[in-house]
Amino acid sequence: MKRRLPVVVLSLLVVTGLVGCNETTSENTTEESTSVQTVPDEVVDISVWASTADTAAMEAIEDGFNALNPMTPVKITATPVSEGDVGGMFAKDAEKVADIAHVPGDVVADMITNNYIAPFTDSDEVLDGDIPASALSTAEDSNGTLYGLPFSINTYFMYYDTSFYTAEQVTSIESMIATAKAAGTDTAFSYENSDGWYGQAFFMSDGDGIFTENGTNPNETYLKQPAALNAAKAMVEIYKAGNCDFDDSETISTNLSNSHAFVSGSWSYDAVATAWGAENVGMTHLPTVKMGGEDRQLLSVGDYKSIVVANNSEHKTLAKKLAYYMASAEGQLLRWDHNNGSTVPTSSELNSDADFQAENKFADVVNALLMSGTFKQNNNTNFNRWWDAWPVCQLEIKNNYATATDADLTGYLTTLDATLTAASTAA
Repeated sequence: MKRRLPVVVLSLLVVTGLVGCNETTSENTTEESTSVQTVPDEVVDISVWASTADTAAMEAIEDGFNALNPMTPVKITATPVSEGDVGGMFAKDAEKVADIAHVPGDVVADMITNNYIAPFTDSDEVLDGDIPASALSTAEDSNGTLYGLPFSINTYFMYYDTSFYTAEQVTSIESMIATAKAAGTDTAFSYENSDGWYGQAFFMSDGDGIFTENGTNPNETYLKQPAALNAAKAMVEIYKAGNCDFDDSETISTNLSNSHAFVSGSWSYDAVATAWGAENVGMTHLPTVKMGGEDRQLLSVGDYKSIVVANNSEHKTLAKKLAYYMASAEGQLLRWDHNNGSTVPTSSELNSDADFQAENKFADVVNALLMSGTFKQNNNTNFNRWWDAWPVCQLEIKNNYATATDADLTGYLTTLDATLTAASTAA
């Protein structure tokens, strides 16, 4: 859709041009007229799907883009859409999608395969802000063609209440459970169980866990390996302790004031600060857990959220130009400013700025994750099948296998593996 500039603006432009001509002598009229810049008479509507927090930045992004591109102004129409739902919305009706969408990195490969999104390599624009190659690789196809602009690190870590725990006490789940029991408190820590993104932390922490390195083999779940059995047994022991909260995010958020540690991402900072007080919010990588008689480090699975442009956008070229601005250092800063700093930018230029680092409350914990080896990227194209199966798996183990033998647990995991494989084949 294109919008005409208001008539009053056009009238002013015409009047201004006439005044200039009246003041110009006949000798230089031709020279002056050829130097007058053409003013655009239309604004193009660009629709954007983004999280509720990110839509707050769209007015500032629109103003910033138009200031840099006065000849190709846009009007952004932003609709709050959960980023995890975007892939399914494209699949449902690719003809009725936004020009630009913010998506998790794990769905980009599927969107490329289905020809939902446009490549960026045919654009004259460049990435301003030096996005790391490791992030760019998550939005490329097998030939290295770029289909998304990574603009945010998407991962999770552990918040803890510094008025209750010391940094040493949150290094292991066993230590947190013991500390909480000694204090007679209800919940040692809370852990999201509503999708497989969090669940992988357990199954990837002993050997290969659930997926191979970087998800290069999407058809193997590893649920029949000893590592999966160790993970399941570790979960059983946590359930038996009785003071850890494994639930959906909404329930956990409601009960945060009764908990003292919480595994989540940057988006949960406000809820944690409200529950414990901002002065009591500590952050660290995930704790260790006993698996097979050894301490195993829980891994934070992550990727990079990307900005993509719909292949059927009527304004593909302009949408790409706007997407590049969104992913630039300036665009990422505007987003960060307007969502109360609840994001983790990818821009090296922005992240190396001393003033920004001083304000970025997630800088230390994310840097620690990336440097410690506890962060693991997963680019699995069939990831959604495990994402949905995890709550069933977790609750099944909790409810029916808390006193099970190893043979019973192994049988259950073998059955789950067959179910996931069948679902993948059918898809």
